[in-house]
Amino acid sequence: MKKEADAQGATLKIEYFEFDPVKQAEQVAEMIKEKVNIIIIASIDEESTKKLVEDAHAVGIKMISYEVIAKN
Repeated sequence: MKKEADAQGATLKIEYFEFDPVKQAEQVAEMIKEKVNIIIIASIDEESTKKLVEDAHAVGIKMISYEVIAKN
């Protein structure tokens, strides 16, 4: 993904939340402050993800969410 982002002239930032919804919320809040264009999120908790999506949409940031199915 980094190689393709570079080829497109985009900046790619990857954050790992270690399956901690609090850490994930903090990371998304920081990305919102940074005014990124889009956030792709691995959703682990439907309710907390809903709030993160609402917060991002409130300031015009698009979000893509996908479900993490397998660990290990």
